[in-house]
Amino acid sequence: MNNEGRIASLDGLRALAILLVLLSHLLSNFTSHLPYLGNFGVKVFFVISGFLITAILVGEFEKTESINLKKFYFRRTLRIFPAYYFYILVIFLTKILGIYQIPLTDFIRSLTYTSNYFTTASLVLGHFWSLAVEEQFYLIYPGLFVLLGLKKIKRVLIFVVLLTPLIRMLMMYLFYSGGNFSLWLVFAFHTNMDALAIGCLLAFYRNKLHANTLYQKFLNSSVAFVSLPLIISAVFYYPQAYLFLFTLGWTILNLTIVLGIDWLITNDNSRFGKLFNLAPIKYIGVLSYSIYLWQQPFSIYSENLIWTHYPFNIIMIIVFSLISYYLIEKNFLKLRKHSETVYCRASPEV
Repeated sequence: MNNEGRIASLDGLRALAILLVLLSHLLSNFTSHLPYLGNFGVKVFFVISGFLITAILVGEFEKTESINLKKFYFRRTLRIFPAYYFYILVIFLTKILGIYQIPLTDFIRSLTYTSNYFTTASLVLGHFWSLAVEEQFYLIYPGLFVLLGLKKIKRVLIFVVLLTPLIRMLMMYLFYSGGNFSLWLVFAFHTNMDALAIGCLLAFYRNKLHANTLYQKFLNSSVAFVSLPLIISAVFYYPQAYLFLFTLGWTILNLTIVLGIDWLITNDNSRFGKLFNLAPIKYIGVLSYSIYLWQQPFSIYSENLIWTHYPFNIIMIIVFSLISYYLIEKNFLKLRKHSETVYCRASPEV
């Protein structure tokens, strides 16, 4: 952790994740394979969230032997809601002006973080499925942590990692037909929860892993780290092998991500670590939430909308992301900091 309370390399990883999402969306008209890269980028966000939230909860529990849920949700609310609902407000204004034809049900699903379980007709709100997954995680996990305690919550997380591929297999059997993917297979919380759980488990077992001789060899090897993208490529190489991809394939991806995260955190002064900690890369990571919110209207190509054409789309993504970050996110983070000066001094930024 650096002097600003941020964990080394994680902003760089956020930058990688959002760039994968952007690449997937911006080039989706030219190839059908890149959507898998966007999904991989989202999984990076999921694993990071599980890791950071658990690290914060464990840190608080070790200091106070309790978890202040009111504090947790206060912090999450001021971190996530303002920029999120600002985006929804702007999109609602475009509906009123007749720019987008969006059903009111889409706004209800976005407002309630349920768009990962109900079909969203409008693409400009379609990316909220991943934020719904994260919000559902925030609602469920801290309470379970308090209810079960440290030992039992670890067992539950391990059970989730083992169970989720079987759930995805069941979803394939029930809902997959002729190349059409069900919303409940790809976007649901119950089919993505292992990515979050694996991140949580890293926070719990990182010290024990670092004491393991074999794992130390992995951490000390740049070759081992470089091999991780090869594993990722192998998983995506046969995109038609859906049974493998949506069951064990996703599990392998999640394990690959968590290994990469730990390697980069541990080796932040290595050649690769320094790359992920370059100031411009970290800056993109800091902006990643606003970029994720605002890339959607401009990265999904439409012949009739000039702002979806290159280079206007890139310019608009940058402009609106900066407005969202500096006008909304930063001001509410300042408000959060001002309101919690007593009990949140040493928490990492998330």
